[in-house]
Amino acid sequence: MAILAQKLASPALARGHGLRHHADWLHFRFDPMGFITLPSATVHYTDSGAGVPIVLLHANPGDSRDFDAVLPALAQQGRVLALDWPGYGASPPPAVPQQLAHHFHARLLREFVDALALDGLVLIGNSLGGTVALQFALAAPQRVRKLVLVAPGGFTQHNLVTRFFSTLQSSRWALHPHRWASLYLCMRTQWTRAMLQRARTTQASASALAVNRAIWRLFTQPSHDLRQVAAVIPGRGIAVSRGMKAGGDGFRRCSMERTMSPESKKPSKWVSAGLY
Repeated sequence: MAILAQKLASPALARGHGLRHHADWLHFRFDPMGFITLPSATVHYTDSGAGVPIVLLHANPGDSRDFDAVLPALAQQGRVLALDWPGYGASPPPAVPQQLAHHFHARLLREFVDALALDGLVLIGNSLGGTVALQFALAAPQRVRKLVLVAPGGFTQHNLVTRFFSTLQSSRWALHPHRWASLYLCMRTQWTRAMLQRARTTQASASALAVNRAIWRLFTQPSHDLRQVAAVIPGRGIAVSRGMKAGGDGFRRCSMERTMSPESKKPSKWVSAGLY
């Protein structure tokens, strides 16, 4: 896996600042147990550490626990906030998953960081999470310090095979989440075994399957293709795994094998790759 990284903007603001837009306060409701109600949805998140805000965005399917292997190390580097996308982990599912729009998750992320008054962000996204992180950076580059994109969606040049597979995954004949996870979680660690167990159980519930299929439907839409728009972020560091080519000047390269979820397979190597 080729990885690129570089600072994007000014250092993160310290935690504890008030909301940037006070009029928005009425749209947010916090819960001491780690839930927040936003205009788009109610989401669960964990919050640990202090300092530079590091936001973890998981894949489809998945949940915030997918980053458990690296969370303690990251929490020594800054304030780590790990979200459960609606329908996964502890976050309730959308009312009508079939109506999910392409920018739903990016809008949700914007609402989340607004609610917590976060700036100078380090966004770490896996697959769907990588797509959302890049969409956010395109819309608000001044708020992002660094991107770490692991196998991000939106960089596939579709053909008949990929379109067929995306269509299959969005239907009732989709691969079971455990079968799908087994294809890329080949290395067994305590963290990948936990991920496989969640794929076999919670991610196989009717509500989670509906969300999973709805998100797969978005993958072949023209708006999901980020290959051209990503190229217009000159000099902004992007950490990338397979699926996206390096480009532009000022990028720092680190090298790891091409794989999905490397943070759960080789967490020490992933953290020590120099991304933080």
